[in-house]
Amino acid sequence: MKNPYKEALMKIIKKHLKKTRKDVFRLSQDEMSEKLLVSCRSYIEIEHGNSLCNSLFLIIFLIYYCPDPMGFLEDTKRAFDDLNKKKNNFKPPADAGDFF
Repeated sequence: MKNPYKEALMKIIKKHLKKTRKDVFRLSQDEMSEKLLVSCRSYIEIEHGNSLCNSLFLIIFLIYYCPDPMGFLEDTKRAFDDLNKKKNNFKPPADAGDFF
C-alpha cells in the first residue's frame, strides 16, 4: 500500500517544480536538474510525480528557486490536514501554536 502522505507530497512538489521551471525561470529539465544537483533522469521522475526527492533537493529548491516557499508549505499543510481528517490519526503537539 502506498503512503498517502508521500503521494500528496509528490503531487505538491510536481506542481511547484513544473510551474517554477517553466513559468518563472523558463529552463529546460536538464538545466533545472543541474541547479538542484540531481541527474536529469531523476529530475524528470520527480517532476512527473513518479519519485520523491531527497532532502537536499527540497531545501535547495525552497531556499533558492521556489518563488513562494510559504505557499508550498501551506499547500503541503492543507493536503496533510485533509489526510489527517480522513484518518484522524495525527494530533499536533499542544504547544505547536499557529504552525499547525
